Amino acid sequence: ERELVELLRDARHDVSRVATDDPQLAHRMVEKVDLLLIAGGDGTVATVLEKVEGGSAPIGILPLGTANNLARTFGIEGDIEELIEGLADGELAPVDFGIADGPWGRTRFFESAGFGALAEGLGPVNAARVPSAEKIPSGRRALRETFGRMEPALLQVTIDGERQDERLLMLELARVDTLGPRLCLAPGATPGDGTIHVVTLAPEAREDMLRWLEDP
Repeated sequence: ERELVELLRDARHDVSRVATDDPQLAHRMVEKVDLLLIAGGDGTVATVLEKVEGGSAPIGILPLGTANNLARTFGIEGDIEELIEGLADGELAPVDFGIADGPWGRTRFFESAGFGALAEGLGPVNAARVPSAEKIPSGRRALRETFGRMEPALLQVTIDGERQDERLLMLELARVDTLGPRLCLAPGATPGDGTIHVVTLAPEAREDMLRWLEDP
């Protein structure tokens, strides 16, 4: 953390730091600043974006997580020092978000929201706080195990006014192209394209998915 702040100050930025678990986070993000810079992985980025209101300063990402799906969607990857040096020349890009309503309440989602194997398989991996270097292979192993044993569920899905009843192993509403442990499940999806990409997996495609997970 100290090194990151020093790198930003060396690049002639005035830095004010706030942690994502700080109760003042939402309040601090409406202060007048030139840039909100999120340093972390997809979970950290989502935590901050959930609290962003219209009219906030432009947002940048320093990808310090494992999959970094959101950052990679914008082409933000590479050496952190070089990314900091390039902040002044950054280009603005629009970001849409989805809204999920359910028994848990209402929440925004920026990567995906879904039902089935992805949620069931990756939940325990995320809860176990697996070391960063092992997170992607551990996540893919967990998904292979989940897809291999999971029974399909009958879902009633209405998309653009058209209802379909389908038996599915997975339903994901994707805002970005790669999800979870860096799996390209929604090729072409970008956060600013104004659409939600619907990704489904039917039982008859189970074996294809298992083979693909061996080498995505």
